[in-house]
Amino acid sequence: MLAMMKSGPPATLIPPRGRTAVATLEQLKTRIGEEFLSDWRVITQEMVSAHSALTGDADPFHDDVEWSKTNTPFGGTIVQGFLLLSQLTWLSRHPASEPLDDVAYIMNYGFDKVRFVRPVPTGKPIRARRRLLAVDDRGQRAVLKFGVTIEGDGSTEPYVVAEWMGSAQKKRPC
Repeated sequence: MLAMMKSGPPATLIPPRGRTAVATLEQLKTRIGEEFLSDWRVITQEMVSAHSALTGDADPFHDDVEWSKTNTPFGGTIVQGFLLLSQLTWLSRHPASEPLDDVAYIMNYGFDKVRFVRPVPTGKPIRARRRLLAVDDRGQRAVLKFGVTIEGDGSTEPYVVAEWMGSAQKKRPC
């Protein structure tokens, strides 16, 4: 949703899931306060290890399964916080959303707040709960702000809480 890719899907935002489809940024404003759930995703040990190798965030509580079982209270390895944040892109695109007619693309505009509330055990299913907080029209673009929570199956306490923003570039009139 909030990342532009050359070969990726069109600018998308809100899954319809029984709601009237949103076609424009102006219509999107009527959805402020609504909450949307992503599909579930499992972060595997292979994903954690690849992230460690790519970023240098190699630590035994992320990469050494046996060490983590005996030396941490987690019972195994845990997912890196920045790997969790990177999953917000996938989580926001699954399920797929309808494109906005007046938006050319949406780019990641960053975070206002991020808190890693508690560790995520590797292999545990996660999903994102997104609440649209604001649509701020700024001329040729609009800044979209979402309250995002990454949560686990069967738990009431979140793993990650954040405010995530996207910059929606409007299509130029023909």
